[in-house]
Amino acid sequence: MASSTETTEGVEQGSTWAPGAATASSPGALADAALRASARAGALPDSTDLHGVLLALGARPQHLKQALDRAKQTGESLPTIMRDFGFVGEETVAKALAAHHGYDYFEPGKLAEIALLRPGHPAERPSASAGYVPAHESGGRLIVVVSDIARVNEAANAYYLYQPRIAIASTRTMQTLYRRRYGNTAEEFDQAVEALSAFDGRSSEEAPGLVQDIFFALMRHACYSGASDIYLFKSEAVGIIKLRVNGVGQLFRSVTADLHDKILNKLVTESGVKAEELRRAPQEALVHFHGDRVRYEELLSRYAFRMELVQTRAESNREAVIRILDRQSSEAEFAHLGFDVETERTLRRYLAASTGLVIVTGPTGSGKTTTLYGMLKEIDPVERSVQTIENPIEYRHGLWMQHEVSREVSEGEGVRQLLNAVLRMAPDVILFGEVRNDREVAEMLIDAANTGHLVFTTLHTNSAVLAVNRLRSIGVSPEGLAAVLKGVVGQRLVQTLCSQCAIPDDREETAVVLRQAGASQGVEVCPRRAVGCSSCGFSGYRGRSMIYELLDVTSAVRELIEAGASASSISRCAMLPSHTMWACGLRLVARGVTALEEVRRVAEPNA
Repeated sequence: MASSTETTEGVEQGSTWAPGAATASSPGALADAALRASARAGALPDSTDLHGVLLALGARPQHLKQALDRAKQTGESLPTIMRDFGFVGEETVAKALAAHHGYDYFEPGKLAEIALLRPGHPAERPSASAGYVPAHESGGRLIVVVSDIARVNEAANAYYLYQPRIAIASTRTMQTLYRRRYGNTAEEFDQAVEALSAFDGRSSEEAPGLVQDIFFALMRHACYSGASDIYLFKSEAVGIIKLRVNGVGQLFRSVTADLHDKILNKLVTESGVKAEELRRAPQEALVHFHGDRVRYEELLSRYAFRMELVQTRAESNREAVIRILDRQSSEAEFAHLGFDVETERTLRRYLAASTGLVIVTGPTGSGKTTTLYGMLKEIDPVERSVQTIENPIEYRHGLWMQHEVSREVSEGEGVRQLLNAVLRMAPDVILFGEVRNDREVAEMLIDAANTGHLVFTTLHTNSAVLAVNRLRSIGVSPEGLAAVLKGVVGQRLVQTLCSQCAIPDDREETAVVLRQAGASQGVEVCPRRAVGCSSCGFSGYRGRSMIYELLDVTSAVRELIEAGASASSISRCAMLPSHTMWACGLRLVARGVTALEEVRRVAEPNA
């Protein structure tokens, strides 16, 4: 279904500039090559054929037909339907729209490399919901990133004085750019605190609203900072607000003990937790946004918030940890997860199988859900029934049947009953969020993998090999596990160096470690280390990358698992030193992606 190309005065279309210009071996470059090849073969007659663009980017012909059938009934756009059904990811849609309308595509991987606009640049500060953001300058031209193709004219008109060049990005990429460049969320939090401090009691009805404003400002700052957790607790003299960003704690603000108590009281009230229940035991709750003063609507569509409340000693000693769930964090596409070619080929072999068990392991916040979703989106959701059991559902996928574990059945018999119900609903592929210490659930998953289902799940262990030990320790039969286990991915997330301030790492220690590990082979060695600047909040890092290892269960490994062999024996058989998580991290160090200290923080050196 082709659509007419919009023309925009003052906007350069079809230029060769590409902020996300892909390397020769990257998925982006392969897609570009596919576009050119399709055009030469006559499959892509011209740039107005959106069908051809989507096909060249990997969409399946049968999926396009099914999307067109729906479009005839509902009048929706083809990209909207393809994305809603889960046939293509958001980045693929953005790339297709860019090619279709003749604009550049702004790749999310290049966000960290974009330099700030020069100080005092007259470009207006955009709104969070504008749908477009001025990014940077290139060749004297202002680059404006647009996520909604319908707003290209609006973006061009907003910055017409600078003759902007338009680049199309996904909504997630545009929002990330906005957060990093224009958020000013820390200042807004401080202003909200000052407003409450200035309150003199003349309008007693207003004070609760001011506390709510402070809480909203805190939540927005945490989300815009990419935080995964907010910690609220007291020292002897003040209230402490700490964030976990990129897996590392950061002290955000110290507030008065009185303000800390007001914020915690507000959390208790808003979450529906009863004070008497909190006095008896810690309480888990969802954080809701209520009232006429609710602000920052853009948070509601993207994030969910889970909270653990604890009361120690007196009622004034309340503490809370709020987990931030980014619903867009699981939108990564498999080809962009960062696996090497050999590992990706092995994982695709697992995905093509009709039965078996695949485990992804790592600590909380290591990206396990993102990896699983990226993998499972490679499975055709029309041909095979993909069903999930999650707590909570972090990301909705159009044609998956997703079941959320309620608080009432969060463990024990309730979970087992839900799993039994799903098994009666004719699934082909099952995603079970996490195996904890429930032997019966683990054995049910193994039975499912042995009776015509492909099963995916996660565990919390420090390495891929230790996943086998963990399952054996809760009573799972080694023979049963060996019969169905296909592989275990172990992973971590390391912080990536800020491109604006990182400097060459010429330390002898770094050179020795890279040389001994063989991490310098086949790559241009350019290790760097962190410094810190205003662009990265003086941390030296911006963003994260995955490091990983894969335990592929070959026949030799299967025999060791059946025999109850130790983790070290299995590791010696299955894991070459160059295939460990440590070695994977050192390859990123050699390329200058992260620092040696960061890999040491999250991974154990090879023995």
